[in-house]
Amino acid sequence: MKADFVKIIDIKNGHQCRFKPLSYLHDGQILLRKLESRNAIDGMLSSYVDSIFRPGIFKRNFINNYSKGLSYIPAAAMMMADPLPASKILSIKHTANLDIMKLRKGMILVSCAGTLGNVRMIDNQLDGTIGSQDIIRVCAQEHQGFIYALLASSYTYNYILSKSYGSVVSRLEPSTLENMPIPQINSIIKDKV
Repeated sequence: MKADFVKIIDIKNGHQCRFKPLSYLHDGQILLRKLESRNAIDGMLSSYVDSIFRPGIFKRNFINNYSKGLSYIPAAAMMMADPLPASKILSIKHTANLDIMKLRKGMILVSCAGTLGNVRMIDNQLDGTIGSQDIIRVCAQEHQGFIYALLASSYTYNYILSKSYGSVVSRLEPSTLENMPIPQINSIIKDKV
């Protein structure tokens, strides 16, 4: 059985926004409290990146002609070595707001529905394809390697699990990633990654 102490002020101020013991006893929250008590937090993820977003829900019209569509990558396929053969073709003509849904080289993807916390960086192979609404996009011009390594770490995975919601399908909001505390890390390491 797990046990820990939680400050009443965190509960009173809605720090967790819920009163479920497991959300306070999750490994991610325990580590976060230790970092906070040691003043080892170096800001939030939002201060390291240009934007974190997820496109809204959109109607998907699939076709069989590559010349009139773009490959559509669902969150379930984003971790495949080559997701293109398994992708469907999304109609360009019958899909509004394609630009915001396009995956661009250097974007870091985080799955945010069902299986949470899968992380992938977009390379030349997937540049210009369309991503599912169940994928959060993290865009950064600087320290991409550091941000990718951080998002793919067990620290982030435990943080995501402790902040997820949904009883049937687990979900994660972009604002949760934006507000993720970054542990203090030597700037030499940040620049090398």
